[in-house]
Amino acid sequence: MNTLVRSHYPASRLPEELRGSIAPRARVTVTVSVEPPTAREPTLREIVGRLDPLRAEGRIAAVTVDEAVAQVQALRDDSPS
Repeated sequence: MNTLVRSHYPASRLPEELRGSIAPRARVTVTVSVEPPTAREPTLREIVGRLDPLRAEGRIAAVTVDEAVAQVQALRDDSPS
């Protein structure tokens, strides 16, 4: 596990939510540890798979990159400068 320790750190440099009632002139020891993830990140395949029901319902449409660029350009052309 990755851990970072800073001794004699000025309390005045801590975010207020962490400093609490510690005097700003005090020196503290700060220990930061990375927590293990609680759930794994979804894969790209899983994310894309979540879109399939929306496509089937007609709530989103599959477009190519060129079609998307054309749509954005059309929106820009229609907007006032």
